[in-house]
Amino acid sequence: MELIIALLLIGLAAHYWKKHQLQARPSFIDDSLDSVNWETPADLVPSNPRPIQATLRLSYRDTAGATTERHVTVRECDTTNPAGYLIGHCQLRDSIRTFRMDRIKRAVDVETGEVIENLNSYAAKKYADSPIASLDTLFADSADSLRALFYIGKADGRFTAKEKQIFLTYCQQAANDDRITLKQIEDACRYIPTPTMQAYKLICGRLAKLDGAKRAAILQAAEAMIATEKTIAAQEEEALAYMQKRFAEPTR
Repeated sequence: MELIIALLLIGLAAHYWKKHQLQARPSFIDDSLDSVNWETPADLVPSNPRPIQATLRLSYRDTAGATTERHVTVRECDTTNPAGYLIGHCQLRDSIRTFRMDRIKRAVDVETGEVIENLNSYAAKKYADSPIASLDTLFADSADSLRALFYIGKADGRFTAKEKQIFLTYCQQAANDDRITLKQIEDACRYIPTPTMQAYKLICGRLAKLDGAKRAAILQAAEAMIATEKTIAAQEEEALAYMQKRFAEPTR
């Protein structure tokens, strides 16, 4: 009996840990999609949904074998799941629905008239060609520079509109994608933990090892953000001075 109780407790703890991890996962997906209706019972839950924009006309077969025609404004896709999933607003049901790709018998891009032969490849390319993909890559590859600038922006307890605009410009240039919007940046920033001063110093130490052009771009953005204020707070001045000092040191 004690063994059974212990196993149940372990299982319960694992469930809540997994739930916490999923909730904590950075995402640029609209919060309204956190709870969606399944068009058919799912064998597997979408595990890695990515935002895309597409309007599709679908011939969809449910588990009972009935086929219906759907007009769907797609908002997300999961191409990593073996079944494949599309999530979007279905006009027929007038609600957000999740569709398994392997139950879609025919798909047409309403905007172009293209008959889609491979939905998985189509959805993956839609994501890869989107500014969200550029932003995801930037956050994965340049987390230190973004966290350093985020610290600079919030050093005085505020992250003003002017500072956000400079942060946006830096992101667009670093990602080489000027389609990235301020709203996307603001949504993304909700998942950036504000570093402590000690963490900020460690980040600057790592950034100091980057090549000169990258260091110059980060420093230029940091200086521009601080220059937006008439009065520079002591925390901002300290943070900028430390970055300037570390970036001036010879790279090792």
